[in-house]
Amino acid sequence: MNLNTGNARPFRAFFSLFLLIVFLGKVSTASAAVIYKIHGKNGSAYLVGAMHIGTENLYPLDPKLEEKLKTSRILATEGPIGRVPEWDHSLAKLLKLSANEHIEDFVSPAYFEKAKSIAKNKGPYPAQVIDQFSGYYPYAIYQLVGDFIPADNHLYLPGTEMYLGAIADRNNIKKVILEDPADFVNSVKSFTSPEMDILMQSVISLFEKKPLRDKNFSLHQKLAALTKQGDFANVKEIDEEFMIQNLSWTPEIFNKLINQRNIGLSKRIIELMKQDGPFFFVVGGSHIPGPEGIVNSLRLAGYTVTEE
Repeated sequence: MNLNTGNARPFRAFFSLFLLIVFLGKVSTASAAVIYKIHGKNGSAYLVGAMHIGTENLYPLDPKLEEKLKTSRILATEGPIGRVPEWDHSLAKLLKLSANEHIEDFVSPAYFEKAKSIAKNKGPYPAQVIDQFSGYYPYAIYQLVGDFIPADNHLYLPGTEMYLGAIADRNNIKKVILEDPADFVNSVKSFTSPEMDILMQSVISLFEKKPLRDKNFSLHQKLAALTKQGDFANVKEIDEEFMIQNLSWTPEIFNKLINQRNIGLSKRIIELMKQDGPFFFVVGGSHIPGPEGIVNSLRLAGYTVTEE
C-alpha cells in the first residue's frame, strides 16, 4: 500500500485510532491552571499540561491561559491540531518504511482489518452533541473529536490545544508542532509485535465495549479535576493504572508512549527556545511530572522552571 496515494485512507483511519491510544487519558488545564515558566539564556517561555480530548468540566479554561498565550509569538503543541498537510505528508513518507514494508506489518492482520472496518462504519457525531459543543468552543474551525471516539451518551469535546489554537488563529500567533514525525515513527517502530497487538486490541475494545467507554469517560472527568489542582503526578499514576488494568497495557508500553517520547519533546522545546520567541508550549499532562518528565528534563538541561 502506497501511503502517498488514495489507498492511504484506510491507513489514516488506523492512525486516527492509534493516536487515540497515544493521547488517551492526558489531562488538562481547567479553572485553576498550572502554568510553568521556563527561563533560559535565550529568553523565557510558558509550558502547560493539556487534555487532548475534553469533557464538559474541562471548560471554561482559566482566562490566564489566554492572557499568557497572547504575550507569546508562537504556540507549540505536542501534536498537530486540525489538518496539517505538511506534517501528515512527512509522517506518511516516513511510514513507508521500505519498498515492501508498512506499519500494518507490525500488527496482526486480523486486528488491522478490524480497526479499518470500525473506522469505516462508525457514524458521525450526533447532532445534539454538536449543539452542546457550540456552547463551549469559541471558534469552531477544527474537526470534532467524534472523528475517532464513539459518542454513546457522553459529551467529548476538543481539548486544550484546539481551544488555544483557535485563540492563536484569531490573534495571528504562529503554530508549530513539537513532536517530529520521525520521533513518532521511531516510537511506533520500538514496539514488538505483541505490544502492537495489545495497542490495537485496546483501541478495538474501546469501540466494542460500552462499559469500558463509560469507565474511560469517568476517567477523563477525574483527570480534569486533578489538573485543577496541578496534581500531574497523580494524573500520570492514574493514567497508567487505567491502561494496565483496563486495556491490558504493560508498564513498558506506557513507558514507550510517555517517558521515552519525553526525550524528543524536551529536545524540541530546547531547540525552539534558541529561536525567536517567546513560545507557549502545550503537552499532555502525563508528560509533565517525575524524573523522566519534561519539567525535570528542562531543569537538568540548565533551565529554570517555576510555576506561575
